[in-house]
Amino acid sequence: MNKRSLIIYSVIFIVLLVLGGLWYYKVRTSPAQSTSTNAESTIVGSMTTYSGTGDHPIGIAFDGTNMWVTDTGDGSVTKISPTGSMTTYPGVGGYPLGIAFDGTNMWVTDNASSSVTKISPTGAMTTYSGTGPLPSGIAFDGTNMWVADSGGKSVTKISPTGAMKTYSGTGAYPYSIAFDGTNMWER
Repeated sequence: MNKRSLIIYSVIFIVLLVLGGLWYYKVRTSPAQSTSTNAESTIVGSMTTYSGTGDHPIGIAFDGTNMWVTDTGDGSVTKISPTGSMTTYPGVGGYPLGIAFDGTNMWVTDNASSSVTKISPTGAMTTYSGTGPLPSGIAFDGTNMWVADSGGKSVTKISPTGAMKTYSGTGAYPYSIAFDGTNMWER
């Protein structure tokens, strides 16, 4: 295999959960060089560690400006601004797992109440039940919100009007879900 190098001109976010704390790698390039083979990738950059995102940070999403983290330990969501300041919002569910944005609203899955909550910029909440017994991962495809339900072994699509359609038999216990611009992926 030939080694390839490329110039990186974007900001890359890599997130790891380590010992209950959120490790947030923010790699700035100006330009940096990355070498890659089939087996490994090396990126040169810096790391910033944030603590205070709760007892059990699980879900993470980017809204275009801020990073957001769900915490199953205290049922909250924490916003981390580009400057590193953090604001915690309690009461978004009993066991919030997944988090996603649709361009306007924040969506959070709540494993405790078997529901998904849409939170508007003004704080208005709309709760959707019927997404399955254990909703976990959530992703936006540009039009619809998709929810992976590990308990029901299904994926549910929520349309902009709130109509829901559940697809069963998608795999054994789907937990995470992502959209790549063409396909919906679940794990």
